[in-house]
Amino acid sequence: REILQCLFEGTAQGDLSYVDCLYEIITHPNNHRFPTILSEVAQNIVKLHSVFVQSKLDNSCDVSYGICRIVTGFIESHSTFVLKSGDGQSLVRFLLDVSAMPGLYPVDEDCSQMAFTPWNYVIDELSDLPPPEKTTALATYGHVFTELTLTFCRKMQFPSEEQYSTWDKDSKDEFLSYREDIGDNMLYLHGFLGTRCLEELCQIFNRVVADEQSAWQSVEAVVFLLRSVSGNLISEEDALVASFLSSFPQVQSHPNVTYRLLLTVGAYSPWLNDHPDVIPGLINLVWSGLSRPDLAPPAAVAFKDLSQECSTHLTSILDGILPDALCFTGESGLPDREACRLMQSVGHILAEVPVDETVSDYLQRLYQPRFESLKKLSRTTLDLQITNEYRQSVVRELNLLQSLCFAMTDHQQKLIGNLFGQVWPLFYCAVAVWIQDDAFSEVFVRCVTTGMRASQSFFQPLIEPLSEIIMFTLNRHLEASRIIELGSALMTMFGYDVQNRTILRKLYTEVVSIVSPNFEIALKKDPDFGHRVMQFASTTIKSCSSIVVESGEDALRLLLCGVKALSAPEDAVVLWACRFLANFVAASATNAVARSLVELSAKDMLIAVFRSVGGFGLRTHLRHYQLIIYEMRRHALAILEPVMKGLFGDPGFLSREVDEAQKANFVRGVLREGINKSRLSEVVTTFFNHCKGY
Repeated sequence: REILQCLFEGTAQGDLSYVDCLYEIITHPNNHRFPTILSEVAQNIVKLHSVFVQSKLDNSCDVSYGICRIVTGFIESHSTFVLKSGDGQSLVRFLLDVSAMPGLYPVDEDCSQMAFTPWNYVIDELSDLPPPEKTTALATYGHVFTELTLTFCRKMQFPSEEQYSTWDKDSKDEFLSYREDIGDNMLYLHGFLGTRCLEELCQIFNRVVADEQSAWQSVEAVVFLLRSVSGNLISEEDALVASFLSSFPQVQSHPNVTYRLLLTVGAYSPWLNDHPDVIPGLINLVWSGLSRPDLAPPAAVAFKDLSQECSTHLTSILDGILPDALCFTGESGLPDREACRLMQSVGHILAEVPVDETVSDYLQRLYQPRFESLKKLSRTTLDLQITNEYRQSVVRELNLLQSLCFAMTDHQQKLIGNLFGQVWPLFYCAVAVWIQDDAFSEVFVRCVTTGMRASQSFFQPLIEPLSEIIMFTLNRHLEASRIIELGSALMTMFGYDVQNRTILRKLYTEVVSIVSPNFEIALKKDPDFGHRVMQFASTTIKSCSSIVVESGEDALRLLLCGVKALSAPEDAVVLWACRFLANFVAASATNAVARSLVELSAKDMLIAVFRSVGGFGLRTHLRHYQLIIYEMRRHALAILEPVMKGLFGDPGFLSREVDEAQKANFVRGVLREGINKSRLSEVVTTFFNHCKGY
């Protein structure tokens, strides 16, 4: 006690050398065992309040910071004790003063952010109280939380635009993060106070909006806080929410305020789904935002949120928004990101239209003008008048189509399939010219794969032309390996269907004949090439094993490619190689041809696996190699056992890493009857550690 008293007296005199020691003592987690001493600590902290006030008047930042550390650390560590102590109200008031530090964070002060976590602890403690005590706490601390709300509204306001422009990037980032922390605190506060909190925010909002002299910063700040509490709404607050949301279209039109209003509209979209009468006025606000370049990003986000949550209430406005949507998503309309969000939003709304003929009509109205534009682009690429501008136009259209298909639902598969059937010929020439460009091929593959998943049952007519594009591309540009991902998607989605077997067998044979001769060289140049080829092989044998196992020499070449991929350093390459080889081994259990191919390649495959397990591979790859070992144990033990005993019986195999006894133990462990995956993992990991000298 005497030491604590000495430390507090030194701190009160402005000697900062005592602060660290005092902080460590008063925040110790075992202090709750000494309530008498804690009471004395609380009293001494309250006495520091006058020193804190004087330090603010003297602009003594170091003293203020040290005292803030003490009070926030004590409340955070002992929030339960604080609220039950006789000094509880004084300490909470002290915490409020910390939050209300004058100046702008982080340029003028750096203390107020220390209060965020203590406030959360205080609010949590009060929220956990039984109802009678909670009512008493509301009466006791209600005025403090009212002041805290006003403080948050003030502290999170942006400085003047001239002043803000002088801040460096780090200061701006800290300030924006500080605002988000205030929003999190406000969410906690609303969870405790409920309707009372929202009433106070609405009063502040109405006051600053009604005052024509209010700066835009004060309006933007309270709208930010209104958005922060959107996740905690209760039915008693419906009238309040409807009131301020309905007034949004009339709020002053400063760009920063409108930006925040639009994001707030999106945040309240789940509530709007239950109160659709408020939506029409807000749609006009969102639509006006889309027409302004500076407001298009938040407007697109808001409309996307509305379309996801309130799509059933927006179908009635489709006739009104389609012409503008077509304009906004055109070449001279919104930037790519916002245009894709808007197209996805339209897709969400179309997904709620119950009649296919109506949806088809909307799609035609949305895409008929685009068909003409795409025809022009198609003729341009066919004439080889290739410029970056034309390529970007096609990429934009692919992204828009992908966004639309992503949002459509299963019952509209036929419509999406028909749309792709119309668009595909217009993309064909561009694909043939630009597919070797990695950025273009990424967008193309993503678009087609999304359309394929969205309309799988009606995508049949495009399987053959897509296969031709894959074969054509790999023949001309082996480095354009991303197109192989499209082959994997085709195998996954259509490999099970017998009527597609001829087309997909031709695709498989052609891909293997192209990639296998140059696999090792291409793998070293581009690891993505290796993992895409192995993924294609794995998905093919998984979806339709007969295509692989009946291909004879092609299957053997692909197996050897898989063996070469086992020693690659990249995790994705090893993962897909092991999956392919493990699936092939599993297929050999019921197919004589596959069995003979496993016998031919087993030694090379197991040498690669056991060298990697024996310390030459990466620890992170062990779980992949175990797939092969496990499948060999299950389906090809007659092949595994002699090969394994022959390898580990050779004194030169892994002789520098482990002794003969350790090798023999490993062989017995792997071949032990009834071993499961978990036990096999232990055996493999232990052997790897021995080989590494651990």
